[in-house]
Amino acid sequence: MFELRLLNKLLIVFVLIVLLGCSTQVSPVPLPSLTLTQTVKPVPTSTKVPTTTITPVPMETRTATPSLTSTVPKPEPFVNNCIKLSDGLPPPVYRPNDILLLREDEAPYRPYLLNLAGGVKTSLTGPSGEDILRIFVSPDRQWLAYDTHSYIVLANTKGKTLKQISREKDWTFFWGWLDDNQLMVTRKADREATTPATLVVINLSTGKYQELTQMEYPDFDWINFLPWQHNRVIYDPTLTLAIYPSHSGEPGSVTLLDIPNNKVLAALPADVVFTPQPEWAPNREAFVVAGTTTQTRLEDGNTWYNQELFLIDRNGKITQLTHFTDIYPYVSIGNAKWSPDGRQIAFWFSIQFGANEQLAVLDLDTLQVTNYCTTGRESHMGGSSQLFWSPDSQIVVFNHYEGDDTPAKVMWIDVKNEWGKYGSVMGTGFTVSGWLVSP
Repeated sequence: MFELRLLNKLLIVFVLIVLLGCSTQVSPVPLPSLTLTQTVKPVPTSTKVPTTTITPVPMETRTATPSLTSTVPKPEPFVNNCIKLSDGLPPPVYRPNDILLLREDEAPYRPYLLNLAGGVKTSLTGPSGEDILRIFVSPDRQWLAYDTHSYIVLANTKGKTLKQISREKDWTFFWGWLDDNQLMVTRKADREATTPATLVVINLSTGKYQELTQMEYPDFDWINFLPWQHNRVIYDPTLTLAIYPSHSGEPGSVTLLDIPNNKVLAALPADVVFTPQPEWAPNREAFVVAGTTTQTRLEDGNTWYNQELFLIDRNGKITQLTHFTDIYPYVSIGNAKWSPDGRQIAFWFSIQFGANEQLAVLDLDTLQVTNYCTTGRESHMGGSSQLFWSPDSQIVVFNHYEGDDTPAKVMWIDVKNEWGKYGSVMGTGFTVSGWLVSP
């Protein structure tokens, strides 16, 4: 009997050796690199995208307290520049034509135009006194677009109405500007739909509408809630490229799709539930997005997906911009915003689990990250504050919340002259929504 058991064990070991010897390690398949032409092709309305397997880059797994592998210290991935804040507006001599778009912090959220040279606020109302629902500044800072229950309205920097577009009954969310000549609104979607709702693009020059109907994008993540606009799909102005969340891989990915050719150009690993909306560069040649590089196993058994800033160009080339995870075991990235000149990116980041996010600016010429030691929120409710740049790429302005139930303060950080202000002189209870330039 003993010999029989021994023979069985030897047989099992032999089978395991054979199986292990036959196994192979599967490496991620490189995605095709395509050269896109500048010709604008019509967006297909019924063509289905073939099923594509997206293989993101595997992540490194860390423990909650990573062990040191070298005694040589690594350089800090950022420098601190903790500017002292004072009350007031930016010096008017630098801003004679600048106008800040503000909104009341409570219903009905009335918008105002604040002239930075004189500090005068002018309230805005919709046609026939209707409340303004959502309001956006054009990319060139010259126009306003807003919606009411009855209209989508184009206005100048003084708030004067230039054009009214009657809302159709099934139009739902107004998403603002695609570029300086196109506006976006979504049609009501079927609750059972598994693809994005129809996006209507309104050309202001021709008055024509173009619809992007529901399309079956590869591995589209429709289940998880995302803090993205555009109904989870971010298009470039030519409507030939789409950025969308994918559930492929762990923990998911942000995917760039070439629409006319139905091909995936890039798939960046990302925890899409906590990934801020990708942001196209001013020249639309690339976009910035927070991607996942490492995952940290927490003491309670959960996984924390660390984030870095990445640049993805129109051809799908991925470039890592920050390197916080080279040193820090916990990293989160909040909203990011390009400067108008395309040379800087302001963003929120945190390097401590559960800590408040701080404002940083990345210089794209040197890849130097500067931390300005300023928070947008003193609590963790509501996510990151939106960031807005002055037209000359010198000042970052944002809303600061000291608590969930306290009025917001508008804060200014001058990254060139190194001063900071908080605008309580405007009165409390206002939030910033954009920055315009009067012609």
